[in-house]
Amino acid sequence: MSTSPVTVTGAGPAGLSLAALLSEHSEVSLIADNLQPNDDKTWCFWDLHVAPTADLIHHQWNQLRIISKNGENILSKPGESSYYCIRSDIYQQYMLEKLRNSSSVSLLEAKITSFSAGTDGVEIETDKGLFRTGLLFQSHSQPDDRITYADERVSLKQHFLGWDIRCKEMVFNKDEAILMDFRTNQDFGFAFVYVLPFSETEALVEVTYFTESLLETRALYELQIQEYLEKNWGLKDASYTVERQEFGVIPMADGFVSATNKHPLYSIGLAGGHAKASTGYAFARIHRDSARIASAISKGERPDRAPLSAARFRFYDLLMLNIIRQRPEHAVTIFVDLFKKNGFKTMFDFLDEKTNLAEEVRIMASVPSYTAFFKSIAQTRKRLGAILNAK
Repeated sequence: MSTSPVTVTGAGPAGLSLAALLSEHSEVSLIADNLQPNDDKTWCFWDLHVAPTADLIHHQWNQLRIISKNGENILSKPGESSYYCIRSDIYQQYMLEKLRNSSSVSLLEAKITSFSAGTDGVEIETDKGLFRTGLLFQSHSQPDDRITYADERVSLKQHFLGWDIRCKEMVFNKDEAILMDFRTNQDFGFAFVYVLPFSETEALVEVTYFTESLLETRALYELQIQEYLEKNWGLKDASYTVERQEFGVIPMADGFVSATNKHPLYSIGLAGGHAKASTGYAFARIHRDSARIASAISKGERPDRAPLSAARFRFYDLLMLNIIRQRPEHAVTIFVDLFKKNGFKTMFDFLDEKTNLAEEVRIMASVPSYTAFFKSIAQTRKRLGAILNAK
């Protein structure tokens, strides 16, 4: 039986970032079923400091836009905020090379079949044998859907299909990202299209839904992108080619939902509930938590933690999730009004949970349809206590 003081599982942002930081202070093993870079995700964020290195940035946008369902444009002010993206294959290639070059790291490509924790460590069973570790940080095993989407929770799925398209003519502004364009079919629930141009002829165009269920077929997602491009950009099928696709589902659940989080076994990444409940953003939150864990381990401390978000932010997420679920048409208006009335910098700080209570009161009061929040409070009062007391 092989042994290691600390083991991390999974080769996504959570596993790779934590293993790299831990290796600076101690020996660490990384186990994943695939240790080859995979170009199937685009990770975006607005805080440049969370990136392991700025060299990984695939593209940066200094002008940001949100478009209402009626075509109203909300633009960021010059120099107000920037938006960044990293391709998953480039990130994984860089991080894996860093780990392979470290004398403190042991890498194993293996399928994990089970793990069990005791008071003195964790046993990990794989198709390559049995391993024992003093601490395990796992990102490969997600919480049971019966917990994440339990009837008593207010929970949704963020699901999306993205196309990298190449146009025959110059169409896009490569310096401007459209974070939400609501000029798309809302019949399936809360939906928007995300447009990230990489040049005048290339862009990632992604249709995104916040709903309880996925669309019935992949073809329905594709149809929404096709109709959006033709209606709003004048792009018919013959005027562009699809170079790459990505599809994903991110849980959006009230409170803290983790696969497990009890010493000596901890869940990280999406398995640890790191997606922001009301938006699905996770990349920055994952990297901040990796830094927190590594700091604790380097000091000889347990990496136990308080809830990922302060109580009042869990409360805001609960309200917004309920509005999206119950009145998606109101949620569309609220998202537009929040950015229109408060600006991108303030809203990014709010979504990063860096605002204070006075600022948050002003943000909530800026929404003309603020009565939706009061109705949401009444509708979710049974969940409120559980959310505020979540550990």
